[in-house]
Amino acid sequence: WLEEMGILTMPRSAVEAIKETDPKKYESLRYPKAPVHGQTADVSPFSLHRRGVELMGHLDSVVHNEGDDDVTFVFKDDRAENLQCCYNGFLGISNAIKKHANSSLDSPNPPEWSNVEPELLKESGRLVLSAKDENITNVIFCTGWSHDFAFLRGIKGIEGDLDKKIQAPDVITSRVTKGLFYCGFPTIGTLQSLNIVKFNLDAKVIVDGLRK
Repeated sequence: WLEEMGILTMPRSAVEAIKETDPKKYESLRYPKAPVHGQTADVSPFSLHRRGVELMGHLDSVVHNEGDDDVTFVFKDDRAENLQCCYNGFLGISNAIKKHANSSLDSPNPPEWSNVEPELLKESGRLVLSAKDENITNVIFCTGWSHDFAFLRGIKGIEGDLDKKIQAPDVITSRVTKGLFYCGFPTIGTLQSLNIVKFNLDAKVIVDGLRK
């Protein structure tokens, strides 16, 4: 219904205007809390693994020696711990739902979660990644639900890309650094930017920018 009502593509300024003229309607939009998964398919780290995504621990450091054309990404040895914590969280929610659901209903765990690869919960995965060896030319840095852009503070003028009030990006294409793009923040234009539904429109802007 978000899509049918045009809410996802409504400019952020228009959504904010509704707050002033019709507070009740604004609350009904649930802005900026948009759904982050489809009606019938969730996304788990395990389903991503089965689709070919390589899972690793937290990014610990990025090493670039002067005069070297290679960049090395170093990861923490916490992949198994993080995935186990994620899976435990799912089980807690799933069991709570089943406890209060009608016992006559057959509601098996979604396939994205029911088949968990044991090695992911035991092995470390790769701890070092060479950008040169892996032919990595573009990096997508996912910040999670809480964002911290301290790692960008070394870029001169980076403040020009951030909303002054909440310090989150308010543009898709950086105003100050060529090749830097932002995606997934409601501050960059429309509510779709926060949502898996239609966020591909923002992704297209980034792809077009990378091709230039």
